[in-house]
Amino acid sequence: MTHPLISIIVPCYNQAGFLDSCIESLIKQTYSHWECIIINDGSTDNTNELSQRWTEKDIRVKYIKQKNKGLSSARNSGMKIAKGDYIQLLDSDDFIHPNKFKTIVEIIEKQSPDIIFSDFMYVDSEGKTKNEYEKYNIKKDINTFDTKFLLDEFNDETNMVLPPMSYIIKSSLIGATLFNETLKAYEDRMFLIDITYGKKISFHQTHEVYNYYRIHGNNMTMAFQTMRNTIFDFYRVLISKYPELSDEIVNKLLAKELQHRDNIYLISRGKMDYSYYIKLLLKKVKNSLVKR
Repeated sequence: MTHPLISIIVPCYNQAGFLDSCIESLIKQTYSHWECIIINDGSTDNTNELSQRWTEKDIRVKYIKQKNKGLSSARNSGMKIAKGDYIQLLDSDDFIHPNKFKTIVEIIEKQSPDIIFSDFMYVDSEGKTKNEYEKYNIKKDINTFDTKFLLDEFNDETNMVLPPMSYIIKSSLIGATLFNETLKAYEDRMFLIDITYGKKISFHQTHEVYNYYRIHGNNMTMAFQTMRNTIFDFYRVLISKYPELSDEIVNKLLAKELQHRDNIYLISRGKMDYSYYIKLLLKKVKNSLVKR
C-alpha cells in the first residue's frame, strides 16, 4: 500500500483550550496525506469557532457538530464519514509527534499490518513531561495481540496502558464496527475486542514515543473515578456479547477486586481466612454480572 490516507478522529467536548495544540500537531506532520475529522459533541465553550477556523485554514480538516451524546457517539460520527485506509483516534486534549505518520507509513508500505503501536508519554496541561508517570506506558513488548492480551492488560501489576492514540488501525479490520455507546469507560477496550475477536491480527510495535497524553484536572478525575466505577458494566457487556468468555472474565474481575481491597495486606499476612474471603468476593462478582 503506497501513500495510504490516514483519517484522524478528534472528538471534542469543552476542550477548546487544548484543541489548537492537538490540530497543530497534525498540521506539523511530515507526512501530508491525511484527513482530520473534528466532532464537536455539544460543547458549550468556543470549540465551534475554533473548529470552523481550522476548516478554513486547511481543507484536510472536516467538522461535525452534534448534540452532546458522549465520547463513543462522537467517535462513531467521525468514523462513519472517514475515508482513510487507516484510522487514528486522537482526543482533543492530546497531541502527536511531527514524524509519527511518516514513520507509520513507512511501516505500512513494507508490511501493511492491521494495527501499528507506538509508545506514548504523559505530559501536564502545559505539554511538559510528567516523569512520575513514566512507568505507565507500552514499553513492554506486545508478543500476541488478541482477546487474552486485552483482558490480561487489566491486571494493574503490568503497569501497561494502551490509550487509543497509541495505535493506528487498518480500516478494513474495523469494517462497520462502532464503539459501544452505552459504556462510560473501557469503550476503547471493548472496541478493540470487537474488531479482533476470533481473528489472527498482524501488528507492528515501535517503542518510539510519538504520542503525548495530557494529564489535567478534568480528565484525571474522570479516569480514576469513572473507570473504577464502571468496570462491572464493561464486563457485563463483554459477557453478554461473548458468553464463552464468562469463566475467564469472572477470574479477572476477582483479581481486580483483590487488588483494590484494603484487606489485601491482611490476607497476604495470613491474618484472614483467604478461602472464605475469596468465596465472598466471587459471590459478589457473580451477583454483579447477572444484574444486567
